[in-house]
Amino acid sequence: MRIIYKLLLLIFLSAASTGIFAQARYDVSGTVTNEKGEPLKSATVFIGGSERVMPTDDNGRFKFTNVAQGTFRFLCRCLDIPH
Repeated sequence: MRIIYKLLLLIFLSAASTGIFAQARYDVSGTVTNEKGEPLKSATVFIGGSERVMPTDDNGRFKFTNVAQGTFRFLCRCLDIPH
């Protein structure tokens, strides 16, 4: 009987510790615009310090999913192609 209690305690502690180490995850989105406020399509947005990269859509919007909690610097690159 004592072995069953130890086994149940071990299972409980294992399950409880999993929740302690779980991190909150978020979606981060935005719009990239030029100095005139016009959306920039096909720009590339980077999360600094990571390998996460996302292109903007035709309306300049981007969305990163499943981002860990923290403070990040976002970088944007866009080729200026004359029309």
